[in-house]
Amino acid sequence: MTKKTSWLSGNVFYMGLVSLLGDASHEMATEILPFFLTIELGYSAAVLGLIEGFSDGASSFVKPFSGYMSDRMGRRKPPINLGYGLTGLLVPVIGFASNWIQIAGLRVGAWIGRGARAGPRDALLVDSVTSEFHGRAFGFHRAMDTIGATIGPALALVLVTILGYREIFFLAALPGIAAVFIVVFLVKDIKRKQSGDSPKGPGFFLTIRSLPRTFKLFIAGVGMFGIANFANTLFTLRAEQVLAPGMGAKGNVIGDCPLHVA
Repeated sequence: MTKKTSWLSGNVFYMGLVSLLGDASHEMATEILPFFLTIELGYSAAVLGLIEGFSDGASSFVKPFSGYMSDRMGRRKPPINLGYGLTGLLVPVIGFASNWIQIAGLRVGAWIGRGARAGPRDALLVDSVTSEFHGRAFGFHRAMDTIGATIGPALALVLVTILGYREIFFLAALPGIAAVFIVVFLVKDIKRKQSGDSPKGPGFFLTIRSLPRTFKLFIAGVGMFGIANFANTLFTLRAEQVLAPGMGAKGNVIGDCPLHVA
């Protein structure tokens, strides 16, 4: 398959739609996770922070490996399919969880999927259009991703007034499964020749050492900001505590609840 002459190729459009649906799915779940964990199950904000920290760490850890393996295979679709599949299927299953350990396992697994798909997906976007259209392709993709990240919380805000937390997790499966269907059946892989990253080429760590020094410094700077970052779900939980003190820090549901590990 050759690169498209138009920037809005089939792959660009479908991957944008996948990101919209995928983000709508997991953002629905992300927005209600703090309340499900603290109100429904009675855990503290510290448990939420622990789950989010492990999840984000796992996602970041697998990103370079998935991109490297994608280069070695000469194919982008396998890690993309796996990544969207893990996130789309594991996030709704959180609705069945009865303790924080189950939630942590499902959340970490789902976020491993997010990390596994990121590099290969971006590489496939590059492979799908000619170089002069890279900016437009990525701009469209990010716009669709942002729309999905807006739709998800908005849906959760509406649904939380009429449904329970578990039911919202289950409904989050609908856009997630739609995203998996589109990426598996409609997004096309771009055949490419294996380069120096072939099985006979340099290994992962040798490849890392061969990167330009300026790029390593850039990654180190980004890593420092990443260490200082923390989950947005903590903002969500704090907003609930401030806006609804009867169920927040001044009540008996979140602020005063003990840490249960049952």
